Amino acid sequence: VLWDENLETGTHFVSDNSMEMLGIPAERLAASTNAWQEFVHPDDFERIRESYGSARSSPTTVQWSADHRFRRMDGTYADVLDRALFVRDAAGNLKRVLCVMTDVSALRAAEVRLRLLETCLARLNDMVIVTELEATPDNASRIIFVNEAFTRRTGYTFEEVRGQSLAFLRGPRTDQGLYRRVGAKFRTGLVAEAEFVFYTKAG
Repeated sequence: VLWDENLETGTHFVSDNSMEMLGIPAERLAASTNAWQEFVHPDDFERIRESYGSARSSPTTVQWSADHRFRRMDGTYADVLDRALFVRDAAGNLKRVLCVMTDVSALRAAEVRLRLLETCLARLNDMVIVTELEATPDNASRIIFVNEAFTRRTGYTFEEVRGQSLAFLRGPRTDQGLYRRVGAKFRTGLVAEAEFVFYTKAG
């Protein structure tokens, strides 16, 4: 949703997609420059009011952004990202405010699900190793996550293995041909099942 407040002409515009995104008619949000405030979640209101007010009144501030919750017409709340551009004259006097509100509810929900998944994986007794799907130029997929069981059994912490390929776990008894074949399947998105001998930090 786009807000456009022109202080020189005294006009205030809100884009029509406010109805699609929030269920709120643009005319209601454009009724006054402060009409949006009634829709900000009570727990976020003071933080947003103070942050936005401070940025708006500062003659040197030209950009502002903040995350908060915004009430839809049906009473539910959307997680939104507000970004504002303050247009000022040479003396720092405010002439125009352009603000874009983006609904990031789906992104926030995905982040919550990812944190829950990481928590569940971390507590599994089986070792879990997650690598990037795309291989690097040396044909290796870099580690981006290991759970606590991995650390207990191998002796390596996540900080030690992050960004490395699984190759560092190989040793004399690792079937190198099988390792390469399985890796090739993974890189093409195929499912593979195999047993390897990997080596712990203690050897």
